[in-house]
Amino acid sequence: MLKMAQIEYIKHLYEVEGKSISYIAKTLQLNRRTVTKYAEKYNWTPLEKPLEERRYPVLGMFSSMTFIRYTFIEKLKISLTYKALLVGISTLIIGYFIYFLLNVILPKQFNIEESEGESFN
Repeated sequence: MLKMAQIEYIKHLYEVEGKSISYIAKTLQLNRRTVTKYAEKYNWTPLEKPLEERRYPVLGMFSSMTFIRYTFIEKLKISLTYKALLVGISTLIIGYFIYFLLNVILPKQFNIEESEGESFN
C-alpha cells in the first residue's frame, strides 16, 4: 500500500503535468496497474457504513439488559453526586452550628460580654 504522499505525487504527475501512466510507473518503479488505480481514482475517503444493530441470538430476550446496565451506572453516578453534595452541605451546617454555639449561645449562658477586639472566631 502506498503512502498518501506517493498517491498525491502520482495524481500530480498524471493530472497536472500530464504524464502517461507507463512513464509514471517506470520513474517511480511501480506496477502499471497500481499507478492506474491511484491516478484514476477521484475520491479516496472511505465510505462510512451505517451501523447495524447487532443481533445476539443466544441472548434472545435478555439483549435489552444492556440498557438496564447503562441506566444503573448513570443512576449510580447521580447518587454519588448527591452524596457529595450532602457531605458538603452537612459540613457547612456543622460549621455554622459551631459558630452559632461559640458566638451566641455560650456567651449568653455564661454572661460573657464581648469586648472590643476579642471574639471566639
